[in-house]
Amino acid sequence: MKQLKTYLFLLFCCSFWTCQEPDTNTRAFYFWKTAMKFKPSDQQLIKQLDVKQMYVRCFDVDWSFGYEDAIPISTLTYTDNKYDNEVEIIPTIFIVNRVFKHLPEKDFDLLAARILKKIPFRTGIKEIQIDCDWTASTRLPYFKFLQILKGRLQETQILSVTVRLHQYRDRKLMGIPPVDRGMLMCYNVADPKKFNTSNSILDQKIVEQYIRGKRYPLSLDIALPIFHWGVWFRNNEFQGILSNWGKKDALNTKLYKAGDSNLYKVKKDQVIRNKYLREGDFVRLDGAFEADLDATIQLIKKRIRPRNCRITFFDWSTAKNAKYNEFNLQKYYKQLR
Repeated sequence: MKQLKTYLFLLFCCSFWTCQEPDTNTRAFYFWKTAMKFKPSDQQLIKQLDVKQMYVRCFDVDWSFGYEDAIPISTLTYTDNKYDNEVEIIPTIFIVNRVFKHLPEKDFDLLAARILKKIPFRTGIKEIQIDCDWTASTRLPYFKFLQILKGRLQETQILSVTVRLHQYRDRKLMGIPPVDRGMLMCYNVADPKKFNTSNSILDQKIVEQYIRGKRYPLSLDIALPIFHWGVWFRNNEFQGILSNWGKKDALNTKLYKAGDSNLYKVKKDQVIRNKYLREGDFVRLDGAFEADLDATIQLIKKRIRPRNCRITFFDWSTAKNAKYNEFNLQKYYKQLR
């Protein structure tokens, strides 16, 4: 009997410690603005959320038909200060896919050199990320460029890339990037311009159609959205995106009448950031809603089983710091630990 009690006690202890296992994943954010200057409020929230990495968009690279060359645009204005020392900065460069339709292969090394030279962060760089929505037709030149860029990095530095959902699913057609890690972008899942789209930012049913098959042959981090926008229609025709148009706007009954699901009818003429909405127009509220985030996280846990990766939210904004509690980020981080 004494041996049985000892066995049950040890079994309880094992079960307890199994349930209390530490996080295997780290917490990260994307910073996707054109100016970066952290404030004490940023520092406070970084500590509160235990954010370890910040993927910072440094600039975009697009093809110039005038110069017949790949050129940097929308360059980050960076002010070095003590508050951004709280996290590891990962320089991120967005390259428009058409660059690899026009740039000759002989110029790939020059582009790689220019990119590394233009990164504003000079020390302590452990990883660089390239964001490009490559296609089957640009796969070979893009992968060749990645190999050249990786060859220019220090031995201890990591090269990572973003992986869209269609690239994850259609891996035989799209190929596997020759890099160290990938960031699976679990958002922007549908065409916002279509009136019948239910939610262009995050729809768990659509995500489920893409996350299928065998494990992706590249270590993956996970990116999830915490943003929203309004999609404006007139006579069912797309008119534009209303940035940061959210639930508070939609619930203004003086201006909008709730319709089916997340669709709202405009009740009176109005102007939103130089966009002229007329009575009878519709605005669809797209965003990362709690039900879809919960369902998507459960799907990721079941089909991808992330371990030793970064759970990354898009995107960080000082202006939205006070609103992050709406998304209950601690809960989502813990669900994916």
